[in-house]
Amino acid sequence: MENIFVLKFLFLWKTECVLCTAVDEGCEHVHKVVEQVTSMGFPCYIAMLEQVMALQPHLPFLRTQEWKEMKHTVDENLRKKFCELFSSCKTASAQQDLHDQLLQTVLKQCAYSLGFRKMFLGDNSTTLSVRILSQVALGRGSQLPARVHFKATSQNVEVYRPMRELLENEIIDYLNLQNITVPRPPTFQPNCTSIASCTEEFVRCLQKDFPATIPTIFRTGDKLVSTTETAKEHDSSADSFTNDDFCALCASNLDTEKGEASALNATVVSQKYSSKRPQEILQQNAVPVQECSKDPGGGMCHCARGGGGCGKTEVNVDQKWEMAKTVEQCLCYGCRVTLRDLADTGLLPAKVQAAVAEQKQRKIMREQIQDFLL
Repeated sequence: MENIFVLKFLFLWKTECVLCTAVDEGCEHVHKVVEQVTSMGFPCYIAMLEQVMALQPHLPFLRTQEWKEMKHTVDENLRKKFCELFSSCKTASAQQDLHDQLLQTVLKQCAYSLGFRKMFLGDNSTTLSVRILSQVALGRGSQLPARVHFKATSQNVEVYRPMRELLENEIIDYLNLQNITVPRPPTFQPNCTSIASCTEEFVRCLQKDFPATIPTIFRTGDKLVSTTETAKEHDSSADSFTNDDFCALCASNLDTEKGEASALNATVVSQKYSSKRPQEILQQNAVPVQECSKDPGGGMCHCARGGGGCGKTEVNVDQKWEMAKTVEQCLCYGCRVTLRDLADTGLLPAKVQAAVAEQKQRKIMREQIQDFLL
C-alpha cells in the first residue's frame, strides 16, 4: 500500500428543519486523521464530498507540509446544491442512505482518478452486521453480496474488506495495544432518527446480552448471493450487460427487471392505485384564467405583484412527474425508495442526471432500430 487518501466529509445535522454544515468540526476531524496517517509515513490525499455534485469532479489533493496554511476551498455553488439536495429529503433515512451512496461514489471516483484499481475499506463484522439488516429494510437486499463480501467490483474498481472477520471491539483493543488513537468522526444524524441508526442501536444492545448476535448475522449475510451477479458471471456474452443494466445513482446492478408475478410488481401496482394521479393534483392546483393571468416574465401570476394575490406559481406538475418517472426507471429498487422521499429530482447530481439522459436516449434509439435488427 503506497498511498492513502482521506475523504473530507461535509457533516450534516438537522436543526429546526434547516440543514446545517459542521464545517469547523469536520475540518478539525480531518486534520486529526491526516496527522495520524502522515505520522506513519503514508502519503495522504484529501477530497471534498461536495464534488459529487459536479459533472467533472476535481482530483484529490496531496497533503503537504504546508497543509495548515492551505485552504481547500469548495465551490459555493456546489455546496449550495449539495445542501439543497439534502434539504429536499423528507426523512432522515433518505438523507443517510443518499449520503452513503454519494460517499461510495466519491471514494471510487477518487481511487480511479488517482490510478488505483483496488480500494481497501475498514469495514468490520460489527458494521457489516448493521449494514445487512438496515440495507434489507431499505430495499437493498439484492446488493448485499457486493456490500458484504470480501471482494466486489464496481465502476472498474475492486473493493476489498480485509477486516470483515474481526469485531469492532477486537480492532479497538489491537489499536490500544499499538498506542494508535483513531479520531471519532462527528455524527451524521442524532441517534434513532433513521433506519440505519435504529438498527445499529438494536444490534449493539443485543450484542451485549447475546455475544453471538453479530457473528450470526454476519455469517448469514455472507452466504447471500445475488441472482443478477450469478447470471452475469455465467453469461458468455461480454456485451450482454451495458450501462443500462446499472443504477445511475449507486452503480449497482438493476434489480427491477422482474416478471408480473413478483413482489416488486405488486408493490408498484399498489403504489399506483393508492396514490393520487398527477392529473388530480394538477386539477387541485389549477388556477382559472379569469382569476389571474400568467406573468410574461414567468413564475408568479400578475395578482401577486402588488404584494397580495394568490401567490401561485406556474408549475407544470405533469412535466415534473414525468421527469421523476424517467429518473426512477434508471434506478435500482433501493434508490427508488430513497427517490420517493426526495422533493425534487432536479436536485440530483449532474452526473446522475447525465446518466439518466444518456440511458433515455439509448432506449429511444434502440426502439427506433429494433425492427431493423436481424
